[in-house]
Amino acid sequence: MIEFAFAAPVLAMVLVNAIDLAEGLARKFELEQASYRALEKITAGTVGATMDSIRREAAAVAGEDETNVTIRSWLECNRVEQPSINGACTGTEETARFVSVTIRGYYKPKFTASIVSRAVGASPNGSFPLRATATMRVQ
Repeated sequence: MIEFAFAAPVLAMVLVNAIDLAEGLARKFELEQASYRALEKITAGTVGATMDSIRREAAAVAGEDETNVTIRSWLECNRVEQPSINGACTGTEETARFVSVTIRGYYKPKFTASIVSRAVGASPNGSFPLRATATMRVQ
């Protein structure tokens, strides 16, 4: 019985950390799903959708502020990024256009142990920064 008294706190800490890890991963997957959904709407050419409306919708789906959503598009000629997506490559250059959606968010564990949290990268307020990016070549 005494052995269990020594092991119980360790087992409880492992269980609590496993729960926090699972919830953190679920939050990361929510951000990824929202970024893929926004990318799908951009590439499908949803009627009446603008980049601002897609950004607002992605933020709402992710449960984040609109300022945490970035939509970026660019042109590459021979795998070198060009200043404008509306530009053109010369006839012999490989042309590629890309669209990327990035959503930034945070996950604050329900059970916090400040020493452990900071050791694995938590911010001073105990939350962990998360980022999900979806990129697609559209040409």
